[in-house]
Amino acid sequence: MDGSFLELDPEEVEAAVDEFWQETYKITKTFAKSTKKTDSKDKLTATTRRTSSMNVVKDTDQNQDAYSVCQRVQKSVKDFKGNQPVVSIMCNPGLRQRHWNNMSSIVGFDITPDSGSTLRKMLKNNLDPVLEEFEGISNAASKEFGLERAMQKMADEWKIFSSIPLSTETQVSPFWPLLKRFRPLLMIRLSKRKL
Repeated sequence: MDGSFLELDPEEVEAAVDEFWQETYKITKTFAKSTKKTDSKDKLTATTRRTSSMNVVKDTDQNQDAYSVCQRVQKSVKDFKGNQPVVSIMCNPGLRQRHWNNMSSIVGFDITPDSGSTLRKMLKNNLDPVLEEFEGISNAASKEFGLERAMQKMADEWKIFSSIPLSTETQVSPFWPLLKRFRPLLMIRLSKRKL
């Protein structure tokens, strides 16, 4: 919660929270069963032997303490799971400055993360009422980011074609004469774009 906000990966956070939730659920269930077992054992030993009941009571107290700690941890994880939409929307790697400006204008103050930003500080801004609007901006940013990556990949692939010497063009592919016609147009388009 207090680490760098800029370094959070929503997918990793979601996976870690889900794993932690499963582990705490299993442990809580185990301590719940052991607490019930020691309670039933305590009733049996109390009627048969009064001297050994102190040991059983100590075990029951320890199991009950562990069970209550597990329940508190599980509640904390459950509460944090409620913040996962904020993490997935606000930690989107496709968000650019223009998206942060749009979101800042919606809430009325600057929420652009910097090196001192943490998830705890972001959650204190109470962004729940505007989360739907932020989700639309974040989804658009994801689509733009996907297109940017696809365009970069295409540009890298076309750099390979532009470096082939003209004397070997016909040996590369039977479609090269067709590609050769469009090569100048593509090179102009690619040179005009800033990727």
